[in-house]
Amino acid sequence: MNFTFTREFYAFTREFRTFTRELCCFTRELYCFTREFHAFTREFHLSTFARVRAKIKSNLH
Repeated sequence: MNFTFTREFYAFTREFRTFTRELCCFTRELYCFTREFHAFTREFHLSTFARVRAKIKSNLH
């Protein structure tokens, strides 16, 4: 009885370690994607703002 429990518990911990490793990789990839997406949207907003500001300046002169 005790041996069976130990073997099953070991199998569970092995599967749990695999799951947490995969979750860690997913989280790291999600973080990298989020950081890249943030940089992209920041550049997009800055360029859009620059175009709008240039258009306003050209309309004023």
